[in-house]
Amino acid sequence: MLKEVLQGKPQKRPATRLPQKMTAEKFRRFRPEDPFKYEWVDGQIFKTTRSMTPEQQYIVHNLQRKFSQTEQYKNGADLVVETDATMQQGNIRRPDISLMSRQQRQAAAFGKPFLPDFAIEIISEFDQANKILAKLKEYFQSGVQVVWHIYPNFQQVYVYHSLKNLKILEGEDLVSAAPAVPDFEVPAAEIFKI
Repeated sequence: MLKEVLQGKPQKRPATRLPQKMTAEKFRRFRPEDPFKYEWVDGQIFKTTRSMTPEQQYIVHNLQRKFSQTEQYKNGADLVVETDATMQQGNIRRPDISLMSRQQRQAAAFGKPFLPDFAIEIISEFDQANKILAKLKEYFQSGVQVVWHIYPNFQQVYVYHSLKNLKILEGEDLVSAAPAVPDFEVPAAEIFKI
């Protein structure tokens, strides 16, 4: 590998070997050596997607800037990236972005499970529809109030208030996080600005 580095050749990161089964507590301490995101579902670890791309990081940046104008932000809440969220079923999911209040952050620091009121998934061409839907279903079964699915390739945002209540927004349509964050709304096009 040193020879490859000296010759300027791209290096492969070592693949993370996944155990067949793992406790939730061990998963919370699990630190993979590759650029993928992992979730704990029904006692097993699943590799989901690669960590955020530069394009997705622009989306996060745009949303965090807009969120910084909300009342919840002024009261200590943040939009956090790829943070473990414990579902009602006990599964540990990692939304791409989720709302975390000051109280939730303090509780999480003492090991209490975190569940956001608002979650965002940035959907890529590598995501599988059945896995996206299973995760969405878990969110609502667990008490998440609003879920956004952001589709950068189509510059659309799907806003869910339940599995049956969906709005598809684009361009100048206002994307809202109400009721979870009543004063957080942004024109869809602003989410995708680079």
